[in-house]
Amino acid sequence: MTRPDALLEDEVPFEAVDNLGPSLMFDYLVNTDTWTCSEGIRALYGVAEGQPVKTAHMLARIVAEDRDTIFGMFQRTLQTPGPFSCEFRICDPRGTIHHVVLAGESRAAPGQVERVQGFMVDITNSVRQGAAEAVEASAEHRAVIEQAKGAIMATFGMNEAAAFAVLQRFSQNHNIKLRDLAARVVSDGVCGSEDDVTRIRQMFSGTPA
Repeated sequence: MTRPDALLEDEVPFEAVDNLGPSLMFDYLVNTDTWTCSEGIRALYGVAEGQPVKTAHMLARIVAEDRDTIFGMFQRTLQTPGPFSCEFRICDPRGTIHHVVLAGESRAAPGQVERVQGFMVDITNSVRQGAAEAVEASAEHRAVIEQAKGAIMATFGMNEAAAFAVLQRFSQNHNIKLRDLAARVVSDGVCGSEDDVTRIRQMFSGTPA
């Protein structure tokens, strides 16, 4: 794998969307170094529709101070199957910095990881607001929100603030009340098994039923 130290020369500059929305999905095939990304991720990274997405391009958009950490995490993900998550900053084509959480799972055929699938959530506004002030639900709803945060933390190894930011951002993007989203996460029984990881990944990278 080639480590990127600068943006690729063949980058296609264009305006990133203002509201990245919930559909920031990716599917990475290791053997071919091929990324299949949703429109939101392409906009965030400045990759035009039809242009192939390579790992070097994905890493080059990461803010320089975060790049070595994420590069190392990505290498570990390709060596060890299972769920993962990380937080980092991306500079979009307009020069705007986004604070994002990436979560997913790496899947292995016998002997080696062959596929990585997951989702990304732009939590920039959530980070600015702070997780604590966003929980304005009544006491009866805080319990289920705390349970949902715990489930996401246990599944992907996120910290508490990131788990809450993921819930909050998804709630805002889909216009679904935070307590209802939390109840859905809890009712799905997310606890860290492979099936549970897949369910929560699909929940946060798609549209709620």
